[in-house]
Order: sequence, then structure tokens, then C-alpha cells
Amino acid sequence: MLLTERGVNDHMQNLNEKVNYSGNKKEILETIIDFASDGILVIDDQHTIIFVNREFEQIFGTPKSKLIGSDFKKKERVLFKNNNITDSVIEHKKPKIFNYVHINEIEMRISTIPLHNANQSIEYVVIMISQRGKEKQYEKRQRKSNKDSNITFTSRDEDMNKIIKICKKIARVDTTVMIYGESGTGKGLLAKYIHQISLRDKKPFIVINCAALPENLLESELFGYTDGAFTGANKSGKIGLIEAADNGTLFLDEIGELSPITQAKLLQVIQDREFIPIGGTKSKKVDIRIIGATNRNLSQMVKRNEFREDLYYRLNIIDIKLPPLRDRKNDIVPLTNYFLEKYNIKFNVKRSFSKRVYQFFSAYTWPGNVRQLENLIEKLVIVSDDVIDMNDIPENLYQQNCNRMQQTIFTSFEKSLEEFEEKLITETYNRFENSRKVAEFLQISQSKASRLIRKYCE
Repeated sequence: MLLTERGVNDHMQNLNEKVNYSGNKKEILETIIDFASDGILVIDDQHTIIFVNREFEQIFGTPKSKLIGSDFKKKERVLFKNNNITDSVIEHKKPKIFNYVHINEIEMRISTIPLHNANQSIEYVVIMISQRGKEKQYEKRQRKSNKDSNITFTSRDEDMNKIIKICKKIARVDTTVMIYGESGTGKGLLAKYIHQISLRDKKPFIVINCAALPENLLESELFGYTDGAFTGANKSGKIGLIEAADNGTLFLDEIGELSPITQAKLLQVIQDREFIPIGGTKSKKVDIRIIGATNRNLSQMVKRNEFREDLYYRLNIIDIKLPPLRDRKNDIVPLTNYFLEKYNIKFNVKRSFSKRVYQFFSAYTWPGNVRQLENLIEKLVIVSDDVIDMNDIPENLYQQNCNRMQQTIFTSFEKSLEEFEEKLITETYNRFENSRKVAEFLQISQSKASRLIRKYCE
């Protein structure tokens, strides 16, 4: 239900005139306003908040129990970023409408409506919050969710924006790409993004997780097999994923897990764009682009003879390193809002986060990166009430954060001590050039002085 300004005015004037409303009638009216699709807050002539509906709670992530009875002038500075939205309407005794961008980056239309008594004095001010922009975004997302929607990368992080620019350049050509990054950083999404902005976007995007299958199954999945290639094989044979990706893109996730045999076969595909199915005798030509991804250090694996050097250089023509979420602090709030909207639509609810949750998310280290953030938000949308507060956050997240903070502090302290020790020993040795004199000056044993001199000065 959308209440017009005139409608609210009429309702509230009726409330004023009929002070002897029975409890039931007043409750009915409050219930109607409570389920309005606009956020509504009412203050009296003393700036005391006397009514807040559910939508207002959701918009600002603040329960009505913390608002009703409090001084709106104090809350106004927090809710509306120090914008005084009531002073003008009280001074001029006329409604006022203006636009405002909320902390969650939601554009809102705010209407302030004064309600007068018979003496033309203001007794109440009704504040109405409309999020029409958000509703349009919801409708757009809903339409897209019914399709195979494209991936759009946006970021406030400088390094991520550089990566996005690189992807736009390399998408035009068929160069092999390697994406590095911790688990959960979005390597698969980036690979699909490259495919979708390339000339191959109308063709298949085939994904295989090289760590998810044992070697014999992985090989048959990739290269396919001919009829009778092995016991239990399909009589008509099977097309492999390499052939299925013809004219499109083959994304090999966790490529560092490939066995030496499969690595050698993959090298032939990259070099010659052809392969031989298992049990076959004739090679097949394919036109594919290959994108690999791993959370391992392939260059170190090459040094340990765990990964073919020639394949490494063939794959690593363009290498992209995705930063972990903890190094992309500016992206945490936008990603949070994106996933919140995504799962609100999926589960047909309208959850919102309190300000404290946003602050916690921004400070948390996210060891599982973007995947952890998305999974947590999905869970919170399912199990929480309309306004998700810190009480809904799993306790293990608190403990993990505390443990990491303690480890960081300890590491920093140890590093500072070592740096101070190095400076002290270096400067003292440069002055005396003698371990005995260094020991006497610092009041330590000569053996310890000699050991520290060898550590820092030789």
C-alpha cells in the first residue's frame, strides 16, 4: 500500500480530532500504516518520536523499540547524516520534499508533512521515505534472475578496476589467461566475465574443476572417448568438454591439480588446437580459448617439478592476480548490498542490515573471501528477522576475528622488536667495531653480542 501525503494527513488529523478512539480502531489504523510500502515516522511538537512503521525499521536497520520515545533531533543526525529535515517544515509550516542517499547507497525521496491543530499550531510532523529507485532495481533484478543473466563487474578498489580494464582488453583476442587468487575471490566469475565480453560470448562457456575428479575420470571428461575405449565405456563413445567448448571458452579451475599425463595432453591442445580422444587414433581440431585458474603458486610448482614448465609458459601469457577481499575494503559494503538484494529476491523477503553489521563486515578479514560473504548473507536472509543485527551473526565469526587480530598484533610486536634490535646492534657495532665493547655497552654477554653482530652486521 502506498499512502499519499494527503492520505496520511487525513488519517493523522482524524486521530487528533477523535482522541477518544477505541483501542481497536487505533490499532487498525496503525496496522494499515505499519504495512505501508513507504517508511513512515511521526514526531510530536516536542520532537519526540511517537510512531515508526516496519518499512522505516528496514530502511535504516534500527528497531522501533530504540526509536519510539526518543528525541528525533538526536536521531536525525545519525539517520540522515546531519541533514536537518524538520527545521524548514516547522518554520514554514508547509510540506517539503527532497532527495537523499542513504548509507546503503539507496536513493530515497523524503516528504516531511506538518499536521496542524485548530489553532494552526503544528502538533505532529509525518516523515515519509520512498525508495522508488530501489523498487525499480528489484524489478530489474527479478527480470534478470529469470534469465541467464550476464555478469557485471564494478568495484571501488583501484587494483580491481585495473584488472577489469585488462579483462576488457584481452577479451578481444584469444590469448590464454591464468587467474591467480585465494579460494573464494571470484576467479570463476572473472573467467565468465572475460568470455561474456569477448567475441565468443554466443558460444559455450565450459567449466571443469580439475580438483574435483580423479585422474582417469578427468581425462575422459576433458578429451572424451571412442566406443569400446575401456570397460564400462558408453558404446557410442562420449564427446569431451574440450570438443563441447568448440568455438567457445574452456575454463579449467584448479589447474594446478592436473596430473603430468593430462598436463602433456593439454599442452598439445594449446599448441596445436587439436587432441585425440581416449581410445581414438585420429586427432580432432578445435577452436577454443583456454582460461585457467588456481590458488597455488605455479612458478614454485615448476621449480619442484610438479608442473610442466612449457605448459606454465603457455598458460601464463596473461596472468591476473585477484586480490583477497580483506585488501578490497571499499568493495565490502557494495558487495554486501548486492548479495542482500539477490537473496531478498530469491527468497521473496525484504531483509536489511543494521549499521553495526555493516561496520562488522567492513572490519572482518573474510578468510573465505567473496564466497564466504555471499554464503553468510544467504544464511542470514533465510534465518533472521527483517532487520539483521549483530545478534544474528554466528559466534564463530567473532572468535575467528579475535584470533586473527591477536595474531596480527603479536606478529607486528615481534617484527617491531626485531627491527629495534637490528638498529641498536648495527649502530653500536658501527661505533665500537668490537664485540667485547658492544657487549659492555649494551650490558649483555660477549657471546650474545657476537651472535647478534653475525645476524645483523655480517
